[in-house]
Amino acid sequence: MIEIENLTISLANKEIISNLNVSLETATITLISGRNGVGKSTLLRAIAGVNKKYSGILKFQNIEIKEYKRLEKKNEISSYFGQNFFDNLTVFDNLTLSTFYMSKNRKTIDDVIGLFELESILNLYPVSLSSGQRQKLALSIAFLNNCKLLLLDEPFNFLDSVSIEKLLKTIKNLRDTFKITVLISSHIDNKLGDFFDNVVLLKSSNSAIKLDRKSMNDLFCFEMSDSSASTLNKNILGFWGEKKISDSTYKLFLSSNYQQFDLILKQSLSHKKISISEFISYETI
Repeated sequence: MIEIENLTISLANKEIISNLNVSLETATITLISGRNGVGKSTLLRAIAGVNKKYSGILKFQNIEIKEYKRLEKKNEISSYFGQNFFDNLTVFDNLTLSTFYMSKNRKTIDDVIGLFELESILNLYPVSLSSGQRQKLALSIAFLNNCKLLLLDEPFNFLDSVSIEKLLKTIKNLRDTFKITVLISSHIDNKLGDFFDNVVLLKSSNSAIKLDRKSMNDLFCFEMSDSSASTLNKNILGFWGEKKISDSTYKLFLSSNYQQFDLILKQSLSHKKISISEFISYETI
């Protein structure tokens, strides 16, 4: 389980994440989403132990991330943060070297070569690879680790639709077989929404919303007058946020288990059921 309590992270004297509180169950696949600059990569880097300059509590398996020893962390947590290779080594040598400090590999080098279709580029150097080939090499290295927590930062960049589908199936198979926990930062696509168990939406107001699978499929947007919206109890289950769209109207985001749902339905100027990607695009506050 990942436990985050009052997590605050600042970069260059700017607060990127403020008092974040969220817990994520073991063996789930979670999307970390939100607009550019809200701290998706920053959060993953803190969980990976790359950035230890934070305040608050950040635990994996009841152990504070800062307390993990280097080699212990390397075997517990596998992360992908872009394309970092040894440019003077071939693709095959990069894969081989990446296993050097790992106590046990879940997948063999041959496994990831086949999975990411690297056969034709094994003797090439990273500098000569296309963006898509470099992405596949980087993901191959992340997948070699016998980890319990897999962190992937924008893993779908430069991949075609077929490669993305294969990657998603591999991630789900790893989760189902080995009960690993997976966090992925990305901008969500409607077609990907059903893949995730949870979505954590980081917002520009430094707050966050966590939606589970049921909540993702039960989101409604209501347009209401300012006077009607002001009467709502916003502290009860099923209220997800609001956005002022003019001096006199609001957009409200609710699930059907909100206690005043039927009343709001009668008072609303308009309403519709929305997807998780639509919800994210509204950037609720």
